[in-house]
Amino acid sequence: MIVAGYPRLMESFLLSNPGLRSRFAREITFPDYSLDALEAIFNQMLAQHEYLLEPGAEQMLRRILAGLHTGEDSGNARFGRTLFEQALNRQALRLSLDADRSLDALDRDDVMTLTASDIVEATQALGEGPAPEPEPSRWWRWLT
Repeated sequence: MIVAGYPRLMESFLLSNPGLRSRFAREITFPDYSLDALEAIFNQMLAQHEYLLEPGAEQMLRRILAGLHTGEDSGNARFGRTLFEQALNRQALRLSLDADRSLDALDRDDVMTLTASDIVEATQALGEGPAPEPEPSRWWRWLT
């Protein structure tokens, strides 16, 4: 039988029932992925789905990954995948809310390119990085 999880939670699991630990012959602890490995995971997701990063977005990705809070939610491949998925969500919002351009006018490069802001906003949605500035209310814009 194989079980997997974060070290602290696995220890709690194994202590939850007397004799449970004896049912597992080996325990292997894997270290968190390095900055380079997390970047490679993100870039692999980009390539797999045929996306590109705009110029400058790679440096932003690297800065964000370097500044992650270490812990159970950041040093693993799931974070790299989730960051990619959230960046796609942010890109879709950005493209759909662009008042200067209709969705019909988008070309392949528009649809297949992630920007630095897509990555920053994805990071913020995942609870990492600085809090986003609140957007002014539509009522406030109307009154001013």
